[in-house]
Amino acid sequence: MISEHSDHDALAARLAAIDSEPLEDRAAGFALLHEELRERLSSGESTTNARASAGAVRA
Repeated sequence: MISEHSDHDALAARLAAIDSEPLEDRAAGFALLHEELRERLSSGESTTNARASAGAVRA
């Protein structure tokens, strides 16, 4: 199981990578990340970590 801290670090790195892409590519990157987080929440997989990750996205 991935620790909550490393899960947050991975999300932060992913957001930074998306944000560094050219503007026209960012929407697709954020949409893909949104879909992955939505699926993770819907599946109940690692619910605590998924909720924390979703909260980090809103922050």
